[in-house]
Formats: sequence, structure tokens, C-alpha cells
Amino acid sequence: MSRLPIRRGVAIAGIALAGLGLAACSGGSTSSSGTTAAGSAAASGSAAASGSAAAGCAKPIGVSVADQKSLFYVAAVQGMQAAAAKAGCELKVTSANNNSSQQVEQVNDLLNQDIGALIFISQDSTAAAAGVRAANQADVPVIAVDQRPESGSGELATYIATDSVKAAHQLCTWMFEQMGGSGEIAILHGVLGSTAEIQRTQGCQDALAENPNIKVVAEDTANWDETEAFSKTQNILTANPNLKAVFGESDAMAIGAAKAAQQANRTGMTFVGIDGFPTMFDAISSGLTQATMAQQPYKMGELSVEQALGIVNGTGAQLPAEQYQDTVLINKDNVATQDVTTFYGPDASTCSAPAATAAGGPARPPAGRPPITRRPAGPRRPEPRPTAPSNDILESGGLSMPDSTAAPSGLVARQLVKSYSGVTVLKSVDFTVPYGQVVGLIGENGAGKSTLSSILAGVKIPDSGTMTVDGQPYSPGSPADALANGVARIHQEIRLLPELSVAENIFLGRQPRKGGRIDRERMYAEAAEALRLLGTGTDPRRPVGGLSMAAQQEIEIAKAITRNPRYVIFDEPSASLGEQETERIFERIRVLRERGAGIVYISHRLDEVREMADSIVCLRDGQRVADWSGGDVPKQQLVNAMVGRDFTYEHVPPRPNRSEVVLKVENLGRKGVFENINFEVYAGEVFGIAGLVGAGRTEVVRCIAGVDRADQGTVSLEGSTLRLTRPTTAIQAGIVMVPEDRKGQGLNLDRTAAQNISLPWERSLGRSGLITKARLAKLADGQAQNLDIRGRLGLPVSSMSGGNQQKVLLGKWLVRTPKVFIVDEPTRGVDVGAKMAIYEILRGLAADGVAVIVVSSELEEVLGLSHRVMVMSGGRQEGVLSRAEATPQAVMRLAVRDLDPTASTAAASTASAPTASAPTASAPSSHAPAGAATAAAAPLEKEV
Repeated sequence: MSRLPIRRGVAIAGIALAGLGLAACSGGSTSSSGTTAAGSAAASGSAAASGSAAAGCAKPIGVSVADQKSLFYVAAVQGMQAAAAKAGCELKVTSANNNSSQQVEQVNDLLNQDIGALIFISQDSTAAAAGVRAANQADVPVIAVDQRPESGSGELATYIATDSVKAAHQLCTWMFEQMGGSGEIAILHGVLGSTAEIQRTQGCQDALAENPNIKVVAEDTANWDETEAFSKTQNILTANPNLKAVFGESDAMAIGAAKAAQQANRTGMTFVGIDGFPTMFDAISSGLTQATMAQQPYKMGELSVEQALGIVNGTGAQLPAEQYQDTVLINKDNVATQDVTTFYGPDASTCSAPAATAAGGPARPPAGRPPITRRPAGPRRPEPRPTAPSNDILESGGLSMPDSTAAPSGLVARQLVKSYSGVTVLKSVDFTVPYGQVVGLIGENGAGKSTLSSILAGVKIPDSGTMTVDGQPYSPGSPADALANGVARIHQEIRLLPELSVAENIFLGRQPRKGGRIDRERMYAEAAEALRLLGTGTDPRRPVGGLSMAAQQEIEIAKAITRNPRYVIFDEPSASLGEQETERIFERIRVLRERGAGIVYISHRLDEVREMADSIVCLRDGQRVADWSGGDVPKQQLVNAMVGRDFTYEHVPPRPNRSEVVLKVENLGRKGVFENINFEVYAGEVFGIAGLVGAGRTEVVRCIAGVDRADQGTVSLEGSTLRLTRPTTAIQAGIVMVPEDRKGQGLNLDRTAAQNISLPWERSLGRSGLITKARLAKLADGQAQNLDIRGRLGLPVSSMSGGNQQKVLLGKWLVRTPKVFIVDEPTRGVDVGAKMAIYEILRGLAADGVAVIVVSSELEEVLGLSHRVMVMSGGRQEGVLSRAEATPQAVMRLAVRDLDPTASTAAASTASAPTASAPTASAPSSHAPAGAATAAAAPLEKEV
């Protein structure tokens, strides 16, 4: 007997969706300051114009509303205005355009205007809490409507909301009765984790418990969107020929589902939703849908003012702590006698909205947004579920729907200027992110890409210039402001707390709560689903500390997309990911784009930009120097624009290696991570290690470098077996390693570049463990000259570009020429010019007889540099290929073989073929233990 599961998937994007078959009515006229005229209240109470309280109330009533673009909020405010006009009371209304910080500021402005009570309507429980606390401090009573402030925020006079649990229970019960008490149904969820979705799901669960013969055969998320519901229902209908009904948790989703059934010629089905919008009344009248539960925001607005009047005039009785408004069942039997204006106010009948006719197919997307691509029919994995996102305009008990006829103008920046210490790093840059498109942003390190993205994401404030989001002024003072406006950034640098769990990092500051406490089980379940959607099996309960860079990057992406942004800035998201992992990220970006999100994609991997971008913009020296209308641009043309000159981007074949074995690894293993690793590296050889993320590449070289201890096997250097107990043991023997995380494990960002270069060698180079300033300067200058490190060595290394930081890290371990030089992700996050310079450094080391081991997620990089390539999969060595054998196809066949036992063994037969210059190690046949992937990481030693 099927029931709604306790947990489902995770919604990855609550984009401001169009094509919903709904439109918002405008509220009162909004001034540039964000204060909305009181409408009829102002007309009736002329005292409002003079600034004194009207005769009907001792003091004005303040109203702070999140925005007036949603039909629900407009109706609530109109109800307030009507009640205030009737009483002859002044109403001071502000609208924050869905900006939480702005709403808090407006509350403070209202409190300074000597209001007698505050009515607060917010989509953000945190912002609501701040507003309540401010009002409490000013001794102004607060009436909260729709969104309850977070626990512990302060005292409320009363809380008014829709009883969504009761509404969903009544609606599902009615639907089951229409089905005769038995049969198969599907459920379309709204934005998972939002207040409305949780309550409406609970109500239907309660009804299912009372109807054991009703079977839920399909569930999916449609994010309140008619178009998405249409697509999802097509799949559901194909897989379930006996489906009898669909419960859409909003009217829009019910209409989309009904249109999909109509197009598929599936008759006799029942489609129901919750809202009571005008379009649903039309759909029920035409027979397209069968029922809705109509909310009463207009009445809620009237009630809130009536309660406030009692407080202001001292005539009101003790108010109840909570006041839940009933909904009304609208179906074919009573739709003709019900007036939508009863629920949404007198203007509801004039709202412009696409008619919910029997046209077949969803409403057409607005101009500027590409049609959503329909996915093929068949079963689909559930999408991830976030907690209630504070910036989600669909969160409230009444659904806040964007205007489906408006053409969003996108995220637009004009003439942005930014300087640091007198140096202008962004020079009058124009930049536009259209709705539903991917804009590729390229440029060398220091070109201004990170500064531009930081301004867009609220991390930095421009010196001059303007920005707008969907036509509204946009000037975020913090990342929280940006998120409140639907702009999120996924940064190239990992910003996770290592001591916290994966789930705690994903939902940091917005953990789901139950009974006032963090609901950890729900948090872990939601995090697990979000990670599974990204294709990773990382345990959400484990600490972040010790995870590979690739795994941490995926956590950063999961963390950002669960916030439901409309515009997403991806800053080098694939820098530490392999080809298949990168493709998974691409899939997530494509889904966001299909749903209407605007994407900024910043990457030094030009092939990725060319593949993903609808347009490309190039910055150089802080200026916009070139742009292209599509991604089909020759790679060489992009490179030339970045560097400002003709530049050859190619790999030079390495010189032949020598015959002496420098490093020998035999049967190396670490329990639960990898086992039976066997290979040799020759003098002058570049030995590459390839594989998918989680294959164990980084974990193997960490054991060779003494960072982690192996459980079995040996590591020999020039014929002598080493006992590697710590990094200093390896370093003293002549094995050094450049880690993949240069900022977290490789560099001390607070120290200068010169100090970083000398740090591991201070005891061995200086007397009594000290090194003189002169010796330090000479050492640093020498490495800067050898490696072409640009920038002032006496400044903190954090001030350098990524390419120069990487060169400092290389220079740090090349003060003394090593015997074995290991580099993990050598060019992560550096531009094309620095990348080629680093390649030359590695080739030069090999030419001097150093054994070089390169671990890289960029297949082109590892193949271009290496004499031979070892391929790993699932913690085991699948084979070693010579340079001639190591084609992308051969490497990938081996890389996925542990994941697909039926994969071709053709590559395996070539993997053991020896080369003329170096014998190839045979691939072990046994697999690593289940769960092999990631070892607990320890930071590299800073000193020797």
C-alpha cells in the first residue's frame, strides 16, 4: 500500500518562473523610496496627506510587505487598505521588492514615524525576526501575516495565516471521493521544503491515512510552475496508464497537469489544486480541472487591520496567538456561484492572465526566455529538496507568482568601476545576463572577472555604476542581499567549515527546524538527496575535513543551488573535477537554464565555455575588450583576446626519459580507500595519474608523500625502501608534493610570497633555525626569476593572482631540486598564460632528471604532459598506458570499468603493453573494498 514517503527529492531551483497561467496585479503606486500609497485609505483619510493621524485611529498603522508583485500579497494589502479606509485610519505601506535587508530598513523607518502597530508580511523568517525585534524594542505591537518569524525572534500580538494543512486534507479527501475511494494518483509538489509545500503535503498525507485504497504511484516536483508540471505529467502519464487523478499543490501545477492529460487524450481524470486564482476558476468552469481550495488573502488583510485598530485605539480584546483562515472548496458544483473577488479583492477579476482553456499544452514562455525542453518519458530520479529558502518568492502560504506576460530584463550592470589602493581593476564595464541564457566570462588572472562577479554577488561594492535585476534597481550590500534578490555565486575557492558535517555546511544558517530545534534527520536526508542529484555518494553526516577538493566543490554547488536563485554565477566550478563530473555540473546548469535562470559561467577551460555559453564576454586589464553572440568561437580567437596578442596554445611532446628507476611503488594500499597499486617512475619521466573523482588518485600520492599512512605495500626511492611516517620523512628523502588545495593546504595566505617560499627550509637554510632578511630576499628573488613569478614578493600572497600563487607554491618546493616532484591539479584555477608557464616548469624539471608525477582532472593536461598514464577507478589501478596508447577514449574506458563491469576490455589489453623506454606495470585484478574513495586528509607539513 503506497504512501507519500517521509522524504522525497530536492528541488534545485525555485527560479522566478514564467508561463504559470497566472499574473500579478499591481498594488498601489510605489515611490522610489519603496513606500506604497495607501490607496483608498489615503483618499478617505485626508489627514494622511498632511502627516497627522486620521480621525479613525490614534496613530497610523505601519505595513511592511515583502513585495507587491504577487497576487496574494496585492490582495492582502488591498484588504488592509479597504479596512483602513472604512475606519478613517492612515495606513503607511512599504514594499521591499523582495529584498530582506531593505525590508528591515523600511521597518525601522516606519518605527521612526510614530506608528501605533506594525503589520509585517515577509517571505524571509530571518528578516521577519529582525523586524519583530526592532518593533519590540520600540514597544510597537506586531501582527505577522503569512510567514511566521523564526523561533525566539520576539513577541507577536497575533499571527494570521492560511490553514494549508486543513485545506490540503479537505481537497484530497474530496478528490478521493470522486475516485470512488480507490485508484492511483500522482502528486506534484511545489518548491520542496517551503512552508506551503510542507503543510500541503502533510494535509494530503493525513487524507491518505484515512483512505487505504488510494495508491500514490508517482511524485515529482514542479516548483509551482505550470510549464514544468505539464512536462512532468507527460512522463507520469506514460509510466502509469491507470492513473485516475493528480493533486497539484498549486493551481498552476494542476492546470499544467490537466493540459498534459488533455494532449495525451486521457479523459475522465481528476485534477485539483490549491490557491483559488482567477485562472483556476476559469479552468474549473471549462472542465479542464475539477477543484481548488481558495485562499482568502483579502480577508486576511482586512482582519490584520481590524486587529491593529483595536491595539492602536485600545478597544481590542486580547488577541489569539494564532488565527488560521479557512479556505473554500471550489468545484464544478459551485464555481458559477462563487466570486473570485471575495477571495482576492475587487481587482482580481481584472488581473491579466492567460486563460486556462482547453488549448492543450502549457502557456507560452514570455519573451526573452527559451521554451523549456521536454524530457523523455520514463522514470526519473527525484530532485533534491532544500529547507525553506528565505529568498524564495513562492514560499508563503499564498503563492507569490511572477507576471507570466512580462519579459524580464535580466541582471544588468552598467559602467561599473572598482579600485583598490588607487589601482583601478574594473574600468566602466557593462555586463548583462539575459533571462534563461548562459553568459561565458573569460580573461586572464587579474583581468577583473572575480571583481565583477563579486560585485554582482554582493561581496564587493562598486565605486560607481548601476545595476538592475529584472528591471528593478539592485545594489546589494552583502551576499545575503544578493540572495534575497535571487543572485547566488558558486565561488572557485572552497568556503566550507571542516569541523562541521557535509549537511551542516550545505544548510548553514538555514537548518530545518522542528519544535524550535534543528531537525537533523531531515537535514541529513535533504543533503543526501541534493548530493545524489549531483552524482556523488558523499555521506552527509561525515565532517567536511578530509574530503577531496572535488567532493568539497560539489558540496559548494549543492549549497548554492538549494537556495533557489534566479541568477547563478559559477566561478570555476569544474576546476577540480574530471570530465564526467564536469558533465554532471553541465546538466545542472542546463536544467537551471531551461527553467529560466540566467547563468554566468567563468572558467579558464575554454572548451567548457564554448560548449555551454549562449554568449561570451572577454575582460582584459579590467576592461571589456571583446564579446561574441554564441559559443561557436575558435579557441585560438578566445586566447588571443584574453592575452591581447597572438598566442600558441599547444602541448609539446616530452623529451625521452632515462632508464633509471627513481620511484617504485609495490602493492600499496590503504584500507577502504585503494589497494594493490604498482608502478615505477623513471628519471626524467612525467608520469600521469588519471581517473574520475573518487578514483583514489589524490589518496595514492598523499601516501607516497607521507601525508597519509599506507596499510600495506612499499615505496622505494632509488632502490631503498622508505618508511614514510610523515611528510618531513618524504621531503628529507627527496619526495615533495604540491597539494591540490593551494590556499587550504599549500600556502599561508597571511604571509608574504617570500616567506611562503622559504617556510619549509628555514631550519635547514638558516643558522639556529633562523633565516636573515637578506637571505630570504635572495632566495625569493631567485625563485621569482626562475619561475617568472610576477607581483611584489613582500606583500601577502593572498594579493596575488591564482597563477602567481601557484608559481609561489611550486617555487616553495623547488628551492632544493627534489628527486620526485608530485603535483596534484597543477593548473587548477589559473589562466591560459600561467597554465602554459607551469607546463614549461614541469617539463624543465623532467629534462633535469627529476621524476615528475602529475595528478589532474583535466584529461587534456595529463595526456599532453605525460610519458605514461596510470588510470584508476574505484580505488584500483586499471592499467598503465604509454603515450601512444593514452587516447582520451582508452583512458575513459579504463576510468569507468570499475563502475561498469561490462565495459569493453580492449583498453585493458593494451594497458599492460610495455614501451621501449619504460616497462608498464601490470594492473591488479582485485577491487578495492566497498566505499573506497576518500581518505581523511591531513594538512601538509609547513616546515622541515
